[in-house]
Amino acid sequence: DVNNPRTPSDSVMRVVIREMEDVINSGSLTVATTHQHASRVTQTAAHAILARVSLKAAGYPLNWGTPYYQKTLDNAMAVKNTNIHKLHPVYRQLFINQSADEYDVTFRESIWEAEFYGNGILDPGKGLYYSSIGTRIGIQSSNETDYGYGYGFFCVRLKLHDLYDKDANDSRKSRNIADYHINSSGTKTTINNV
Repeated sequence: DVNNPRTPSDSVMRVVIREMEDVINSGSLTVATTHQHASRVTQTAAHAILARVSLKAAGYPLNWGTPYYQKTLDNAMAVKNTNIHKLHPVYRQLFINQSADEYDVTFRESIWEAEFYGNGILDPGKGLYYSSIGTRIGIQSSNETDYGYGYGFFCVRLKLHDLYDKDANDSRKSRNIADYHINSSGTKTTINNV
């Protein structure tokens, strides 16, 4: 029957958390260092996701409170205490590596990645929009030769913009929030309303 009533969100969340904990406790997940990439769900990836799910359960709208904040902390610490994943000292290198299809197995800041290998030209069965994530959410650019075309459909709200440190040397802010467009000749034009 397809006309079932909607399942309450708290019931869904309980199942999600229980199944994630079952998988973590089963011992079936590998350690991240056994892979030369981040495209497999590993022990630390599962703990990291469960930390985020638990944080959602602790707060609005479920408001399950303190026990789930503790689950959040426990799972985040399970990732941290492995010493496998560290912040890369050169933030821009994360993007350079990703663009070059290279995995950083020294710092492993990227805990888990969805693979988008291939494109509609080299692998026509994948269709025109197979690898369009970068063109849709990337920097707006009409220079296809040097930078690649980008629609730049997603914009940052002022609240996120203001969460970054006001320090002019905050490289994470300048990498994550583009304050420019690239025109067809490759010239960067500053956006004044960012």
